[in-house]
Amino acid sequence: MFEQRERSGPASEAPIDPDEELLHKRERDHEELMHRHGVLIGQMHEELALQSEERYQMQVDDDFHHHLQWDPRDAQILMERNQAPLVFNEGRLSAEWVCGTEKRNRIDYKILPRAPDDEKVAEVATKVVKYTDDVNLARYHRSIAFRAAVVSGLGYLEESINIEPGQEMIYAGSVDWRQVVRDSRSRDPDYNKDGRYIFRKRKLDLDYAIALLPDCKESLRQSSADANTEGLEDRWYLGERLTSAHDQDYTNGMPASLTGERGAFIGTTYADTGRRSSVEIIECWYKVPETVELFSRGRLDGVQFDPQKQDHVEAKSTGWSMYKTVKWRMRVMLATEHAPLWDGPSPFKHERFNLIPVWGFRRGRDGQPYGLWRGMRDPQSDLNKRMSKALWAASSNRVVADKGAVDDVDEARAEYARPDAWIEKKPGSEIRDVENQADIAASLNLADRDREHLRNASGVTDENLGRDTNATSGKAVLAKQDQGGVTTAELFDSLRISTQLAGQVRLSNIQQFMTSHKIIRIVGSNKPVEWLEINKPDPDTGEYLNDITAAQLDYIVDEQDWNASLKQAALSEFVEVVKIIAPTAPQAVINLLDLIAEQFNITNKDEIVARIRQFNGQRDPSRKPTPEEERAMAKNKDKAEMLDQIQTQTLQAQLSKLEAEVEKMGSEKVLRMVEALYSALQAGQIVAQVPGVAPVADEIAKGAGFVDQGGQNPGIPAAAIAPPAGAAQVAPELLQTDGAMQGIETPAADGVQVM
Repeated sequence: MFEQRERSGPASEAPIDPDEELLHKRERDHEELMHRHGVLIGQMHEELALQSEERYQMQVDDDFHHHLQWDPRDAQILMERNQAPLVFNEGRLSAEWVCGTEKRNRIDYKILPRAPDDEKVAEVATKVVKYTDDVNLARYHRSIAFRAAVVSGLGYLEESINIEPGQEMIYAGSVDWRQVVRDSRSRDPDYNKDGRYIFRKRKLDLDYAIALLPDCKESLRQSSADANTEGLEDRWYLGERLTSAHDQDYTNGMPASLTGERGAFIGTTYADTGRRSSVEIIECWYKVPETVELFSRGRLDGVQFDPQKQDHVEAKSTGWSMYKTVKWRMRVMLATEHAPLWDGPSPFKHERFNLIPVWGFRRGRDGQPYGLWRGMRDPQSDLNKRMSKALWAASSNRVVADKGAVDDVDEARAEYARPDAWIEKKPGSEIRDVENQADIAASLNLADRDREHLRNASGVTDENLGRDTNATSGKAVLAKQDQGGVTTAELFDSLRISTQLAGQVRLSNIQQFMTSHKIIRIVGSNKPVEWLEINKPDPDTGEYLNDITAAQLDYIVDEQDWNASLKQAALSEFVEVVKIIAPTAPQAVINLLDLIAEQFNITNKDEIVARIRQFNGQRDPSRKPTPEEERAMAKNKDKAEMLDQIQTQTLQAQLSKLEAEVEKMGSEKVLRMVEALYSALQAGQIVAQVPGVAPVADEIAKGAGFVDQGGQNPGIPAAAIAPPAGAAQVAPELLQTDGAMQGIETPAADGVQVM
């Protein structure tokens, strides 16, 4: 019909059938969808080819960690000569130490506001994010992803939503790297910056998949039938592709029965070939370029124009300056290998991938990831072979005998293996042992070297593992422990980056999907249950209580010192300094208690620090003071100023009193000197008048304790004792019999003046 309309003349002259036009649009959309599906699936297969070496090596690393360390062909050779393929998994201890360190020092975080008015909202958002952590067991999923990065070189965190009824909508988890195919051209630690696509394969039961996508029933059934006839992908063991669950020979001719009880350390093929019909669904998250308009000034500077928002439309109509740019738009397709199931824009506002890689180490030339095991596999394999050979040599007897020395060689060999062997030989023939101690010692020596190299390759020292070492002092042990922490620091730094990127996605999902009124239970250790209400409407004002949907917030990972040994050593030195200053400045130590408690890795640390600060009248310096705290601080400031003023006035009064006392003390001293001078003059007059009393006066003075100064009196000036020449002499008639000078006031002993 479309062709007939074109032949009849211009399109404007032919009548347009709306149903036909809709049909053509659907056909064009279907063709475009099929084309896009072909491009994406082709890109996924190209990535699988590019990453085949990478994925093979990662699987071998994982096998080594789980004790599958023998190539089946090597194991067959050993077992054919009755030598056990032993596994001494020394490398696993180093990898487990790194994983255990992460568990002991799990990352903490907080939500920070971008505007001063959003500080309270940020505190509420922090509690909400921690609540989603608890309900999703997010901390354990981080440990799972980190373990995959340590062992194989790559793990994935997932931040999405949960469609299961009765479950918390915000979802956080981890994904096995075997289910994910990434963009191998990406190099940035933030995969969202330069990654174009990411594919995830999900194995779903067929009936469940049909219930989710009823319109795609036939495609799902066809894909399920094809999956039952095709080999499974990514089923490897030590580099050998295992194409069928029933391949018992490992593709190299070794019967499984030969492995015996050692099969647990060699590995067997496995695939889920149960009776449940399943289908493999592929999630294709991909980005396409799109031209968008952005505001270039005012409060909307840098914000993308949204025609659904009234303030954007008004700003554009009033002539706000705008500019066009190209932005990546996230899309998602659900598909099977053969057909697309659904395609559309991403339902998330953050426009980021919902899978966040956790990297181990990355190769410089091509960005391929690898973990700790990549450098430990060779010494670990050699260790197994050396120990297996040493055990075999120690358990074997080597004999040199003349031909025909015994009648039955097999019987003699079996008898010689017994600890109480009895062998009869023919006369004149020789049977002797061949010593193999040198071979045993050489194998054990090389095995020790392999163990040492495993420590060096992993960076985890014997001191980190708590073993006896040649370190003779505590400082030496701490230094070597610090060495182990530094060499593995990149792994923890990568986890910190991934946690922050995943946290930003989670925070965006919370603000997008947690829009209704909700009551959240906050549980803390040794704390009462707290019920937090978010997005609660106020019927009077129309505002929302604890509205977390509109504020601009950031997810920030706290700085974490992963080297516990170095941190403990620094804390111990600080505590020793505090002990020294405690006797002389106890108040200073009390003021430092909250800072000391913050350094300890103990349960309920925040509560302990809060109580110490409450006891000392201190506050958390990282938080802005509340209005109540500001009023209390102002009141305390006024009180302190009043006390300071009172103290100043008191000191001034004490100073004035002291000055008066000093002045009074000076006056009294002068008065005593005058009295002494006056008494001396009186005594001199008496001696001059009656010379005979002088010896008697000397004896009395000696009896009173006076010491002769040789005519010198340091307390009385010489001029006061001997008047200067030419001075008038005192007339005898002026003297009274009581020694008082007539006409001169003399202070009496009782304070009464005598004339």
